[in-house]
Amino acid sequence: MKKMISSDFLFLRLLVGYLGEKPQFNWWPTTFIGASSNLFLSPIFPRTTFLSQYHGILEAARRLHDERIGVGSVFHLFRLPEVREQELHGMLSHGGHSFSMESIAGRDAAIAALQKIADGHTSASEGPVKLGCAQDILSPNGIRDISRSYTAAFTQGVKCYPYFAS
Repeated sequence: MKKMISSDFLFLRLLVGYLGEKPQFNWWPTTFIGASSNLFLSPIFPRTTFLSQYHGILEAARRLHDERIGVGSVFHLFRLPEVREQELHGMLSHGGHSFSMESIAGRDAAIAALQKIADGHTSASEGPVKLGCAQDILSPNGIRDISRSYTAAFTQGVKCYPYFAS
């Protein structure tokens, strides 16, 4: 069960990371997932191009979220305890995920995938929004709540930063 949840979390992180990029919703000024990025990164990182793209969006999103939420006893989609970050990196680098890259082939496909994970609706508030306790972030309910927040934010045109606190 833990592996499935981590895979779901990784997929959610990838979807929101992609949607937050400049060509989609312009939350951060990067274009790591796309054809031009592949052309640029593949000669430098031929065996780890996708992993490089993932870490690029992860860092861009993490910086923005940390600026808005703060750092310390809080965790969000792009900042987990170090041991969990290492698990996710290992899972991604060894192909231990179960998601399809077709979901990030375009804005509409990514929104549809995000809505499927959300499995329901909520409204989005501008700025940081506390969703629960830190231990809940990787739970199925935590993943669902994060997905609902970002789905609402993207569809309503608001910048919402869901987080969990200790």
